[in-house]
Amino acid sequence: KVLICFWSAARMAWRRVASCRGTPVTSREGAQAGDFSRNESDTVPLLDDESVQDNSLPSSGSTRPDRPFTGSSLSDGSHINFLIVPKRKFSIQELTKGVEEQVSRITTTVIGRDEPNEKILRYNLETLVRYGAIRASTNTGTVFTMDNFCWRNLLTVLIIVACSFLIVKVTHEGAAAGIDERPMEDLLQQFAFIVPPTLSFYATLIITRWWSLRLGTLQKVFDAIMNISLIMAIELRAPKWAALRLQVTKYAFCSVELFVQAAQRTPDLHTLVEMDYLTPVEAHYIFKNENLWQRPMVMWSWILNILMNAMDHEKTPGGRVNLVIGQCCGARNGMTHLWAHLDTQLPFAYTHLVILLVNLQSFLIAIKSGIICAKCWPGSKYFTMGSAVLKSIIVAFVYQALIQICYVIVDPFGDDVLDFPVVAYQVYVAGQVHAINHSVMTAPAVAEDGTLTRPRHTKINDDGDSISSDSRSEGGEDGHSSTSSDH
Repeated sequence: KVLICFWSAARMAWRRVASCRGTPVTSREGAQAGDFSRNESDTVPLLDDESVQDNSLPSSGSTRPDRPFTGSSLSDGSHINFLIVPKRKFSIQELTKGVEEQVSRITTTVIGRDEPNEKILRYNLETLVRYGAIRASTNTGTVFTMDNFCWRNLLTVLIIVACSFLIVKVTHEGAAAGIDERPMEDLLQQFAFIVPPTLSFYATLIITRWWSLRLGTLQKVFDAIMNISLIMAIELRAPKWAALRLQVTKYAFCSVELFVQAAQRTPDLHTLVEMDYLTPVEAHYIFKNENLWQRPMVMWSWILNILMNAMDHEKTPGGRVNLVIGQCCGARNGMTHLWAHLDTQLPFAYTHLVILLVNLQSFLIAIKSGIICAKCWPGSKYFTMGSAVLKSIIVAFVYQALIQICYVIVDPFGDDVLDFPVVAYQVYVAGQVHAINHSVMTAPAVAEDGTLTRPRHTKINDDGDSISSDSRSEGGEDGHSSTSSDH
């Protein structure tokens, strides 16, 4: 009770200090509580038409590129409009090089160019089994290394054991050996029938939801990006549509960044402008949508509108247009699926009951271990004492470690080492889009008589456009295509 009161008073004092200083809540609890407050980096100024056409920059140089723009006004009240210059030009080829992989004996971790947090991409199960879980405990991503919850839990168990031991020694003095432990043993047996299946079912639900987020949210959006790139490469392959294809690709990858920001409750439009995903005017319009989940939806509505207008100009059949509509709606459904999972958690009463049962069992085992130590102390039965303490530590550690894994993966869009490496997934998708753009322009054409004509000496730029001379047939005089290449 003293520890609980001390912890509650410390948290209350910290929140009062933070509120007085105006410090935003950055903890995982604050994020899950729905803190959608905008920060300075989410503020992007609206540019007037003249400043956009002139492409002007502030002459005073008062704002630095690495600091968020906050805006300023002249003495007469007129607003100064600035144009934020992207740090680098958007390119699919550059996006495929956006992560750095670090391969260790068991795990492969990735670090993004704009995301310094290390995350696990994959691990080698065979090496883990052969190497041994105990020797791999110090590896990145285990319950021992991802945060200090495990060590705090072990320290708490040892403190309870010590307190139980001292209380029994003081209250019973030399009569500790006569203490009856059977009532506590019966109570622990009842907990042994309740806690393991309850915690196992809870952990199964969390892992199922975690995998559902991977397939039902991220994969749907990524599939939509790759499928739309394939449709554009076929239907809008003419050079005049090159800028449109690039813009649609930028909007698609921007939607991924926006819904990740919505999941993390950390809006940052300034970074998207610097990454050349958005122009300042587009970012200002996105900024008007105060609900963060609305912002990625805007991207896909723009994509659908652009592609439908372009296909109308190309006289594309309606069935193919329906494919585009289906892909855009699928991406929207995936983002809605993410919102439903993050904002519709498992019932709080159920989660609280599961954690309460685990904590009570850990406390009872620690108290029993303290009593056993007090009974064995006069007889110098140190082996029995050590076994009792070790049992309390192992049992409490196993149950608390499962709870730890559950609270880490329940929201896999954070910065923890076990969260989704979204940047690495984007690199994979960018590689697929890059391959599609380059392969379609070099694909053989089918003649009316069924023969194939292959491009000769074709050069493709980074956007997938052909810059070579006219294609020539590789077939012989008989009209059949050759099986060998002249490249």
